[in-house]
Parts: sequence; C-alpha cells; structure tokens
Amino acid sequence: MRGFQQQKITVNGETRPAMDAFDYTSGVSGGNFPNIMYAFAQDTTSDELLDANGISDPELITAESLQAVPKDSIFAIFTETLGPSVLQALMGTLQYGREFWPQVVYHHFLEPLGIPANKIMGMQDGVMQREDAKPTPVVEFTMTGPTELYPDFIYEHMGHDIIADINAGFESEPNVEIPPEYIEAVKNALSVASEMFGHEIPPGHDEFYQIPPGALLESVKKSGHQVPVPVFSTPDQIHSSFVEGKMEFDPLADRFKFAFPVDLKPFVASAIDPKTNMISLERLLGFGTALLPIFLNPAVMGEQIPKVVHDVIGRPLTLNVPTVNGLKRSMSFVDGGYSENTGIPALVKLKCRKIISVQTTVGQNLVTTRDPIFFTMNSMRNFFGVVDRTNSRDPNFFNVGVEYTNHIFDLYSNGENQLVKLVGIIKKQHEAGNPLIATLDNLSVVDNPFWGTEAGETVNLTIIFAFA
Repeated sequence: MRGFQQQKITVNGETRPAMDAFDYTSGVSGGNFPNIMYAFAQDTTSDELLDANGISDPELITAESLQAVPKDSIFAIFTETLGPSVLQALMGTLQYGREFWPQVVYHHFLEPLGIPANKIMGMQDGVMQREDAKPTPVVEFTMTGPTELYPDFIYEHMGHDIIADINAGFESEPNVEIPPEYIEAVKNALSVASEMFGHEIPPGHDEFYQIPPGALLESVKKSGHQVPVPVFSTPDQIHSSFVEGKMEFDPLADRFKFAFPVDLKPFVASAIDPKTNMISLERLLGFGTALLPIFLNPAVMGEQIPKVVHDVIGRPLTLNVPTVNGLKRSMSFVDGGYSENTGIPALVKLKCRKIISVQTTVGQNLVTTRDPIFFTMNSMRNFFGVVDRTNSRDPNFFNVGVEYTNHIFDLYSNGENQLVKLVGIIKKQHEAGNPLIATLDNLSVVDNPFWGTEAGETVNLTIIFAFA
C-alpha cells in the first residue's frame, strides 16, 4: 500500500497517488487489518498513515527500522504486542458479555487510530470512511453453518465429502499440462519437508487435473451443501453468492445437537439495518480475521486450553442471514482464509475488470516458501480449477477449501494455458533479477457456484509476488 501511495499518476492533469486510482481494495485474513485501518483512520492523512516518506525498498526494511516507524503510521501498530488488548477485551467479555475477538480487534487496531467503538456501519452517526481514502474496502469472510452447530461442524463435517471426491480424483478426469519447473519445485519442496519433519512424500503430487465444474456442483449437493460458504462485505452491504440449496444436517444427528436444515440462497443484505444485523466496524473486521478463536478450540488444542477459557473467548461471531422461506437464520462466521487467500474472487464478483493482486509469503528460507515457481503455482492454480492427484488431503486442514471454491478463470483463456504462461513470465523475471510481476490479459471468467461469478466476462489480472 505504501508503494502505491508513493507512486504518482496523472488524472485529468492532476498528480495523485496511485492508491487513489483503485475503486476497491480487497483483503483476506490478516490483510484485512491494513485495508480497514487505512480507510477509516480518523484525523490523519493517507501519506501519514502509510509513511509515504519512509523506506520503499523491501530489502532495506529491518526489524530495527520497523521499530523506528513513525507512531502515527499504521505500521507502528503492527510492532506492538497484542497482550494488553487481549486483557482489555477479556475484561469486557467477562464484565459486559461483549464479543471477545472484535474487542481485541478494536483495542489494538482501531482505537489507536481514533476510530470510535460500537458505531453501526453507514449510519449517520457511525464510522465514515476518511475523505482522502478513495478505494472502498472489501472484507472476505466465511459462513460456517448454523450457530447452534459451531464449532463442531467445522471440524467434523465441513467440506469432508468434497475433499473425499477430490482425493479420489473425480474418477477419470484427464491430466492437464503443468510447467515442468513446477513439478521439479514440488519435488524439492516435498523432499525438504520430508527431511525436516519426517513427512512421507505422497503419491500423485506430480500429476494434475481440473475439477469439472458440473461434478463439483453435484458433489456440493450430494454433501448436503456442508461446505464453507464464502462471503464478503463492503461497509454498506454483505454479499453471499453461494448457489441456492438446502444445507442439511441429518447425517450429523448421531454426533451433534439437532439442527434444522438451512435453505440457503444468494443474498445482498444491508449491513446498516439495525433490524437485520448490527454491524460495527470492529465486528466487520472481526469476521474477516476470526482465526485465533478457532485455533484455540479444544478440537485443535485438546486440553491445553481449559474449556472455561474457550467458552469465554471462543464464542461464535454470528449474523442473521436471509433464507429461501423468507425467515432469517443465525449463522456463524470465521476468517475468510477457510476458502480463499487473495481477495481476488470478491473483486471479480464486484465486476472489477482490472485487478492488481499483491501476494506475499513469510517464513524460513525454505524452498517451500522462497521458490518463486512453487509459490506462483501454489498461489494461482486453484483459480483455474487445477489440483494435484494427491489422495491424502486432510479435510480439517485450515485453508483446504481453496482447493475447490475458487475456480473463476478459464485455464485456456485466449487459447493458451494460462498457468504455463504465468510460470514462463515469472521464470524470466526471476532469472533476470527483476521484480516478480506478471499480467494475464483477457482472462475468461467462468461460472462459479461459491462466488457467483458468471461466464462471458473478462478480467485483466496483474500479480505482484513479494517475498518477506
């Protein structure tokens, strides 16, 4: 974001920051924090928030330089510990019954920027977007079944049937062409993981196929629509474009509390109608980043987290969503990373035709995180419906949903395998020592039952890969 703020463009003869040229900025999980902070920080400017006069070369940024970031920038907040905010939120939860995670979000990320608490989004006395913040922020999150089944549904059944079908390779789907450089990178990555962690190298990791859209939809229906449902929100509206159908729970009756089926339908609901949903900025940001409470669940942590503690901090974040029969149903919501990594699908659904996606990876200097070909393909192949033939996917693994929710582009747009083209561009850029930037023009959009994208549209997609 700072790079775009530093880069200048000319619009109608006026020099302006490139950030002003965007209609939307979309984020997932932790990427939602700077997105919302930038848009709604009060009594400041975009230059001040993004430290526009600061270091712009990533290679020059160090832990020491981060500590020296001006305190009035959003970057300074990310150098502070969450501890005090967690304690403050815990007190508010215990004393007043407030939702734990949105309070953590508020005290740590929003309060320091002068953003008032408990203001309904879009209302006259609510939190309004700062005047010099031009793009509309978009937050992606995930609907994970009825409130009364949270969180057991997530761990015990969500996506299990579809993952079983993917592991089976959807029977006899033919292989698709994959760049040999990626196959080699996958082998290297698996070899490193095997040596470091003792993992066995699974069969089928060097063969790839496309999930057929029709078969995917049939798998969704067969599973009783028991899948993570992608949702996104602007400050004014919550969007769900998941295919209409009945989310059923009878197969779970012997394991969980009874739950009536949910007659799901696509909806665009006002986020500002108090009779429908009370959405404050901290709740909206909480929905998009609610990962810690999930990971602290006893199903993951066992007895390391006492149940009494989890009962306080792990309560679901809920909304009443419209259903086919006109009634509203209380559903639970969590981090958008359960179904998507980049923020791209929401922008396609909003009919953005020029998209710039900045993608980064962090971690140790391993081939699994630092190899540009490996990272490029792992980040992008799901958008073309391409998966490998490994049959060992764990349906409970966070983020496994990206394997089947995000096929929104035709692999053979313009009569050319777009993954082969993308890897070819990135390989040349890497070998020349250039920034890892690639543009795929006129990508054909395909029908997607999760995001509601429609065939017949095209997108120009520029991807900027950055390693941290």
